[in-house]
Amino acid sequence: MHFITDHSKVLAFITHGGAGSVSESIRYATPMICIPLFGDQPRNAKIAEYRNIAIVLDKHNITVESVSEAIREILSNNKYALIADDN
Repeated sequence: MHFITDHSKVLAFITHGGAGSVSESIRYATPMICIPLFGDQPRNAKIAEYRNIAIVLDKHNITVESVSEAIREILSNNKYALIADDN
């Protein structure tokens, strides 16, 4: 089975932070932008952020600018990809 984050052109993954998407991102060393909504998602996103494999955005304060900045940061700062690759 092929996952979206396994594709060579995927540089980052925007996700709600559910267990499946976080596991997939870690498995394929794809940094994440998490926008958690409910359930386990906020906790998963915070753990990923703590491990420097994700940037977390608050669903209540999301703007075009905050998403754009998160995309720029995740693509320009190699620490996210390098740390994700170590997991």
